[in-house]
Order: sequence, then C-alpha cells, then structure tokens
Amino acid sequence: MVAFPNPAKAGQTVMLSQKPANCYNFGSWSSPDVTITNNSFVMPAKDVTVTASYTIRQYTVSVAPNNPSYGTVTGSNTYDCDSTATLTAEPNTGYTFVGWYESGSQVSTTATYTFTVNDNHTLEARFNAIPYTITVNKNQAAGGSPTASPNPATYEQTVTLSANPASCYNFSSWSSSDATLASTTASVTTFTMPAKNVTATANYTIKTSTINASAGAGGSISPSGQTTVDCGSSKTYTITPSAGYVIDSVIVDGINVGAVPSYKFDNVTGDHTIVANFRLKYIQGQIRVYDYTTPVGYMYSHQDFVNYFNSNQPAGTRTLNYISFGERRSDTYWVERMEGYIYISNSATYWFYTDADDNSEILIDGQLVAASYGDCAKPDGAGRTHIINAIYLSTGYHSITIIQSDIGGRESIDNRYSSTTNNPAYMTDIPMSIIYSDP
Repeated sequence: MVAFPNPAKAGQTVMLSQKPANCYNFGSWSSPDVTITNNSFVMPAKDVTVTASYTIRQYTVSVAPNNPSYGTVTGSNTYDCDSTATLTAEPNTGYTFVGWYESGSQVSTTATYTFTVNDNHTLEARFNAIPYTITVNKNQAAGGSPTASPNPATYEQTVTLSANPASCYNFSSWSSSDATLASTTASVTTFTMPAKNVTATANYTIKTSTINASAGAGGSISPSGQTTVDCGSSKTYTITPSAGYVIDSVIVDGINVGAVPSYKFDNVTGDHTIVANFRLKYIQGQIRVYDYTTPVGYMYSHQDFVNYFNSNQPAGTRTLNYISFGERRSDTYWVERMEGYIYISNSATYWFYTDADDNSEILIDGQLVAASYGDCAKPDGAGRTHIINAIYLSTGYHSITIIQSDIGGRESIDNRYSSTTNNPAYMTDIPMSIIYSDP
C-alpha cells in the first residue's frame, strides 16, 4: 500500500494505492482518522492511519469419473489460492485407473493426484475395463474345436462357450473352477466373466460302433463275435478255411465282397456285419463214385436197386477222371452212384438228359431233372421211358448225383445238358471241365 505524499501537510490531498499479492483481491480502505473517497483523503493536522483490507482468492476444483460404474473419485471442492488439492481415484472391481485428464489432456497417471490450486479446474478420472483371458482346453486332442466368445472378456460380460465336437466325438461336459457355468452338460453354455482369467475344459467321448462277425461251417473269422470299434479307426478281419475247405464268400453289410482271405473296415463310423462262408474244396475234373455190386436176391426195379444201395454202406469210393460215364461192367445186379458238383457259369433254365442200357437218373441239388427207365424199371421188352425236367440254375456250384442200375451184362450211360433246348439231339455232353469233387 502506498500513500502519496507521505508525509503530507494539513490540507493536502493524499492519494492511496494498493497492489494485492497474487492470491488476494483488494477489498476496501478504512481509517479512524479520515474519510477516504475514491482512494484519497484530505490530510488533517495530525497523523493518519489507513488500513487496506484484502480477501484471498478461491477456486473450484470439480472431479468426476468417465463412467460412474467404473470407479469412484474424491477431491471436488472450493480451494483457497495456493492451497493444495488432493484428488483420489478408486477403480471398481474389474477396472483399472488410466489417468487424470483436463481439457482432454492427461495431467497425471497416479490414482492420488496432488497439485497447487491457482485456478478453477475440471478434471476427469478415466477408468478402463480390464480384459481377462479365457483359456479353452479339451480332454481329447481330436475331440472338437471349443471356443469362447468374446475372448478376452471384461468383468460381468456374458461369455458363450461352444463345444463344436468333431464328427467322431460326442460332447460330454464342461468343467471350470474359475467360473460358474449356466450348464455343464449343454454343448453351448454361458457364464458371467469374473474379475480374473478363466480356464474352461470341454470334455468329449469318442463315438463307437459295433462290428458283428460270424463264420459258417468249414472255417473261422478272427476276431469273431461282437467287437467295439472307435469311430474313425480301422479293423481288419482274417478269414481262415478249415482243412478241405475254401472261402466261398464274404458278406459285408449284405454285400458279397468275394472270397477274400481278409477284409478291412476303414474309417469306421457306423455298425457293420461281416459273415464268412465256406465250401468244400472242389477238385476240377473228378467225381466221386460209390458202387455196390451183386445185391442178394433178384431186383425187380431200378428203385429196388436204389433202396438197397441206400440201405447199405458203399463198398468203397473211387474217382473218375472222365465224364463219359461209359462205365462198362459185367456184374449182375448192381447199382452205381456218382456224386459231385457241377459249375454253372451263366444263370439260366437248363435241361438234362440221361440214357443207360438199363436205368439211370440225374438229380441236381436233390431234384430229379432227368431219368432213363428201361429193364430195371419195367418187365423186359416193355420199352424205355425218358424224363426231361427243366430247372433254373444260378451261377455257381450245384450238387449233381447220377445213379445207374443194371440187371446184368455190360452197360454204358450217356449224360447231356443244354440251356437252349430240351432236344437230346442238340444237347452237349456234360464235360469234365465243369464237374468237381471235394476231398
């Protein structure tokens, strides 16, 4: 404060001036000795005391969070100039403090911010949600492709878990010790993200299929019975015929895959069946012959011969290496039975013909298809009867039986077949190349 002039004479005008400090404002003049007007007074004839009154400046500090749900702040107040303001920021669960900002610029990164107040201030405490990571594991490496969305996730955000099992696996359950799942058995489930990282595991079980394997008489299949096979894996079966047998067919799911010694199921994804069938090992160009000679008593008919033959074990067996069946014998009262298999290469209707000096029959698969009845079937001189019956034969092996009987003398037999005519004159002799015996 300055008074001019000072000292002053009585009657002089004294001017007062003041210069407040930085943090103060001038208020007023006061004096018990004079009246001050417009910063001046008239000097009386005495000393004068003048007082200048000042007030301290005050400023407003306003603070707020960028989102009230993210955190809390303190420090909003009115502060004297040059006093110290202390601001605090406390993030809520799942959030982190980023910094104090004023007019868009960061002024501090510490949660407790202290500064000297010399102006009005408006500050914002900025908080960010903490991103937490979800680690999704699986108990089977090939079980599926489990996912979490969103990932990372923030506190209290809803996270969706999807199991996405692979084609050969079934989803079993979810497990986690870090979060509470809405469902542990649903392949798609949710949980509310806690304020920490989360690990969840998708549990899978592999799908299985059943293969039923069986074998007919004459061999085996390994493994046999019911076998459980993991989805996507392979299983091989070995088919082994017994002595004297060969593989006839292997039926897989109702389809004949041939006479294969082994079969492999690859990439199994469903149930299957496999059946191994066997047959006797046919020997090409041979036929078994059973003969029994000179029955006791006189045979009056071909059937008498056959009945007697069937009621007595054959005296022996032998193998013919030809098919003319021109088996000439001089025995009296005899019957001969030839058994084997005939191979039919083309499915069709066939006719068979047989002719013998006395009597003969041809049976295919046990069915009478041709006969020649002469001396052993009728009284001598009564003539000869031929029977020719049609039969449909599919491709493959069929049993053939030829029975010839005789009442004496040297005999012969003629056997023919055809798939185009029932006229014996145009039929073909049965060749040895399609006749088989088994061991």
